[in-house]
Amino acid sequence: MKYYSATPGKVIISGEHAIVYGYPAIVTTINKYAHIELYRKNFSDKKIRLDLKDYKLECTFDIQELALIKKEIKNRYEKFLTKKLKINQVLTNPTELILYTIQAFLEGTEKTFEHSVKFKIFSEIPIGCGLGSSAALIVNILKVLNKYFNTNLNNEELYKIALECENLQHGKSSGGDVYTVLNNGCFKFHKNKIHELQDSKIKWQLINTGKPILSTGECVSFVAKRQKNTKVWNVFEKVTHAVEQSLINNNEVEFKNLIKENHKLLNEIGVVTSKTKEFVKELEDYYNGSAKVCGAGCTKGEKNGVLLVISDKNISKLIKKFDYELLSD
Repeated sequence: MKYYSATPGKVIISGEHAIVYGYPAIVTTINKYAHIELYRKNFSDKKIRLDLKDYKLECTFDIQELALIKKEIKNRYEKFLTKKLKINQVLTNPTELILYTIQAFLEGTEKTFEHSVKFKIFSEIPIGCGLGSSAALIVNILKVLNKYFNTNLNNEELYKIALECENLQHGKSSGGDVYTVLNNGCFKFHKNKIHELQDSKIKWQLINTGKPILSTGECVSFVAKRQKNTKVWNVFEKVTHAVEQSLINNNEVEFKNLIKENHKLLNEIGVVTSKTKEFVKELEDYYNGSAKVCGAGCTKGEKNGVLLVISDKNISKLIKKFDYELLSD
């Protein structure tokens, strides 16, 4: 028996990092998906088999191990909260977030596997580049388990489990990524309120600069330590409100100018690499465009994850010059 689920990635249009502190952000899903297939196997050994295509990794665990694995990971997360561990020490390999999510669902629904099962997991979403790959993975696991056990959990119930799991990856998740990929749309988040936006006619491109050497959680921690002044977040708030109006009015010129302002703010909080700055400057100077980092960014190295780019000119030569990758037109 096979069960299948697909969940989209996301892009933050405006409000990176600000959303963590309760300031507004606009997040929308994209046309790239995480996929999962769950198979029930008639084996007597009661094992969970993972086939992680993106990591070229296959591994097997006893079902009875899950509770202990989850407990160990939770202990590490609690040590992170008390500053005894760094966020990148909470999850030590790609399987742990998957196993924690599976066990969190089982505990939350009081279910257990009566047969051996196999999870085949693969994704179109670049991992660790700011497109919500971890949120899509978590939500996808919960959705396919919801089908497998016929538990009929609604999105609100799935969200609560998913947010707990997402915290392991990011330290303190705003919940924006999880909510957006779970509900599949464009949403504005502000002060615990969520407002759905209609599709805009404004078109942009997504450019992948490569996977940053630091994780989202590490960058969030960096900004938290460095940026104590609320002034920058107040400016972020004004820009995000203006972005919302430009999307509603389909005002491409205003949207382009606001993306430029967003880029300046991300520079100010220190999450834009020098190579990305060079790319954006050439884009602005020679291609009548603007661009900004879409995720947490990075404070070291050259790679910055995915950029949201808007230009009325062909930028293929610029992309090639910087050895970047066009993800969407």
